Amino acid sequence: APLAPTGATAAVVDVAESAAAAVVGSPKRYSGSMWCLAGLPWLLLLLPLAEAEDPASVFRGEVEVRRIVTEVRVLDWSNTPVLGLTREDFSVELGGVPAEVESVEWIRTAPPELAADAMQRADPDQALPATRQNRGRLIVILVQTDLESVRLTGLYRTADYAVELIQRLGPDDRVALAVYSSHLDLISDFTGDFDAITRVLNVPDLLEHRPEVIPAADVSLARHFDHAAAADAARPSDGLRILGEALQPIPGPKTVIMLGWGLGTNTKHGVVLGGAFHRAVAALTMAETSVFVLDVTDADYHSLEAGLKSVAESTGGRYHRTRKHPGVAFNLVLRALQGHYELVLIPDPTVITNRIHLKVEVDRPRLEVLARPYLSGEAESCILD
Repeated sequence: APLAPTGATAAVVDVAESAAAAVVGSPKRYSGSMWCLAGLPWLLLLLPLAEAEDPASVFRGEVEVRRIVTEVRVLDWSNTPVLGLTREDFSVELGGVPAEVESVEWIRTAPPELAADAMQRADPDQALPATRQNRGRLIVILVQTDLESVRLTGLYRTADYAVELIQRLGPDDRVALAVYSSHLDLISDFTGDFDAITRVLNVPDLLEHRPEVIPAADVSLARHFDHAAAADAARPSDGLRILGEALQPIPGPKTVIMLGWGLGTNTKHGVVLGGAFHRAVAALTMAETSVFVLDVTDADYHSLEAGLKSVAESTGGRYHRTRKHPGVAFNLVLRALQGHYELVLIPDPTVITNRIHLKVEVDRPRLEVLARPYLSGEAESCILD
């Protein structure tokens, strides 16, 4: 927009306007017009002075409004997604500062026939939010193996349920399979051939670590997978980090379903997660990947479950035990993956850093909100009592 004239420019404009008015005026003002025309040489001398005005006095600027897009799951008591929420239902803080929720959209990630639970529980008197069908889900099944009896027994118990979960996925979904024991192996790239992947999802083959990679369909994890680093992954947390780094180049939300027995190291001070764990969480966060843990340990409680719970909470996933009701645990995971809300946030400019703490609440009772607590992160050590 043009700026209002100031200083010498204003004086020149006043003189120019007087001259123009006199020239087009009536013949009775002819003498005045002659005066203005006689002053035109002085006017022409003043114009360069006006043009030479200090550029710093002319305001020019740009305003950049940043937006952050993140997915949030809102579950009821049965682990079923809650529909019908709007932007007014969400309260969000970024870096401890309230953030504006610009828009909320429900993303159905399961086919309609597989998302019936959420639709049936929707409030019929409330309008559903804007909805779109996302492309098929990208799911990595990560199996943590071990020959200790309480772990091996649980792995045998849950393997068939994992096969059933895969068979209940939609035709557009893609599944990959990775195994960790003393190092990380990628057994199958993302594939829609569920029969092929379930054939190798059996405990004897998983214990043998036969790395015959089933080729990718249309999205490839193997293309970005660092096989050399995976062979040297001495800790389960290292394996998670390598998996997260391989998922980063693939756009959109992803999910890791981990059949695991523990993360961290037992010490006299408690379970130490260490920097390797936090580097794994940072890699998974940057990859937009949530971890849903199915604890295969054949025990009601064990110390290393603290690390499993922490990786789920830190990535916007959930932890489930499988000892007593494995079928229920797998079904709860499948329900949670029926869809999520996509929130577009406008943060306060003062909190845009490399590590932003995210807090999301819903103003309704007895609901659970799953969201990644950090949008990105640095590695730190911590001890869980």
